[in-house]
Amino acid sequence: MPFSSHRYTLHLIFSPDSWALAKNTIESNDRILFLQDAVYLLQSDLQSPSELLYARALDVSARKIKLLGNNLTENSVSDSAVTGTVLVEAIDDELWVKLTAQAQNIISW
Repeated sequence: MPFSSHRYTLHLIFSPDSWALAKNTIESNDRILFLQDAVYLLQSDLQSPSELLYARALDVSARKIKLLGNNLTENSVSDSAVTGTVLVEAIDDELWVKLTAQAQNIISW
């Protein structure tokens, strides 16, 4: 997981509906963590201005979302600034805490 010394906003996405609201407020340096039913979004094309995407491993496992090796899932991202394939990293709660500790702001959606 790439951690940066730059401050960022951590967006906690809890549902597909909240993703629809959040994605227009996300900056390219922000981190996005998909939780609970939002992990179902990993099975479809995401449109995100950030390529720093994470999913809670426990939620991914509970919903039987298929991952690539090394706890990564592949997603196609289509956006005016970003086109191509990005990887979503499945993380445990310890890494979630680290993301939270380094975030300048945390927004729950």
